[in-house]
Amino acid sequence: MTLRPDLYTTAAVYGEQLQRLAYHLTGNKEDAQDLVQEAFLKAHSNAAAFR
Repeated sequence: MTLRPDLYTTAAVYGEQLQRLAYHLTGNKEDAQDLVQEAFLKAHSNAAAFR
């Protein structure tokens, strides 16, 4: 699956901040990475409905 350019840009800009937030919430690096990945995949899947 390829991210749309606007979601790719969002991931590039906010990805690190979201990783830190997710790590703060989970206390586990791998869980934080999974959480952020799932959030971006969900955003990508539902982007059309957001318009």
